[in-house]
Amino acid sequence: MSLRRNIGTRLRHLERRQRERPLSYEQLQEQANQRSWERWLDAVERLLTAAAPEQADAAFGRLKHWLDNPRTPGADWPGLATWASHLEDGRGFLPTRLPAELLDVYFRDDRAQPHHDCEDCGLEIPIRPRVIDDRSFGLDHVFRGAAEKEICYFPRCPHCGGATGQQAYWKKHGGPVETVRAGEVKGGGRAPGARR
Repeated sequence: MSLRRNIGTRLRHLERRQRERPLSYEQLQEQANQRSWERWLDAVERLLTAAAPEQADAAFGRLKHWLDNPRTPGADWPGLATWASHLEDGRGFLPTRLPAELLDVYFRDDRAQPHHDCEDCGLEIPIRPRVIDDRSFGLDHVFRGAAEKEICYFPRCPHCGGATGQQAYWKKHGGPVETVRAGEVKGGGRAPGARR
């Protein structure tokens, strides 16, 4: 009986020691990656919830296809994945219902990215970024201009009608959407719609 108690005590001591042992760098990195993916999946869920029901399945299919197929290192994420990443980081505004034409751009143009935003509501707006590659340089390696110009799909926000552009919300309100909406605006006033 005493031997069984000794073994039980020793086993509990070893288990406690194992739990208290500091994690390795690899284990900590794996935990951090897992938490990041969980936050990204939460952002994807928010994005799909805001999509029109007839578009949610298509958006989910695009994201699932991207996750299931290996990517080349350094390649751009698809626009919807980038948008979810921005939402994960707390960037931008997401209305209750996304305008259908906004998501249509991501379905039609595989290179569309959420690089612009609305100056009034802060909704991230898709554009096709300009391309600078070997075609952009002359024989003497002098820059001649973008090989492909940037394409702006929405000069006005399809949600609220505000002007769009790169960091348009920041330029108008003195800060990014996530901080301006949460509290103070540059100049000491409250952000429009901020909670008191």
